[in-house]
Amino acid sequence: MREGFSLVGRNPMLRWCTVAVFFLSLFFSSVMAVYFLYLIREAGLSSAAVGLIVAVGSVGGLLGALLSERLTARLGVGPTLIAAVALPGLGFLLLSTVDGNSLGAAVLAGVATFIGFFGIPVWDVTVISFRQAITPEHLQGRVNATVRSLSWGTLALGSLMGGALATTLGLRETVVLSAIGLFVPSLIVLISPVRRMRELEHPEESPAEPNPVG
Repeated sequence: MREGFSLVGRNPMLRWCTVAVFFLSLFFSSVMAVYFLYLIREAGLSSAAVGLIVAVGSVGGLLGALLSERLTARLGVGPTLIAAVALPGLGFLLLSTVDGNSLGAAVLAGVATFIGFFGIPVWDVTVISFRQAITPEHLQGRVNATVRSLSWGTLALGSLMGGALATTLGLRETVVLSAIGLFVPSLIVLISPVRRMRELEHPEESPAEPNPVG
């Protein structure tokens, strides 16, 4: 574990992306902790409408996964990561405006969920490919384990935060604050060296004497 964290910390590309993943997991799990309660109790949508909204959002996630490679090829790695990780914030901020059990409200919630869910797989596919491309082969497991420990471990913390915010401030306020927080990963990538990346670059390593990342 110590070696994995050391490797990620020494490489600025890996370090910035890992910090971005931390905040993405934190605020995404925060908003998802109250997502269904918000749509039913606060926005006032019916359970049938919520089911359709989730289905629309799932289509967005599927399309994001299918189009991620094309987006990376057209925009470049850095711009794709910045845009993809900004979409969840935009989507859930739009979701916070939904109010009332009407067709218009359901359509708005569906569009908002589609946008929010579309960006996540684009980010996942691109950032994992990027991380694997710049990490020497013999260090892949340790780097992956380090990043996964931080990102997955943060999910529980984000869920607790979402529940605490909802109890203290309210459901709609939690969605708004979580949506604003979801813009943090995009800003992190924007100010990092990752923003200049256009194509995936594979590291050179010597089989006889492996070099650590960075």
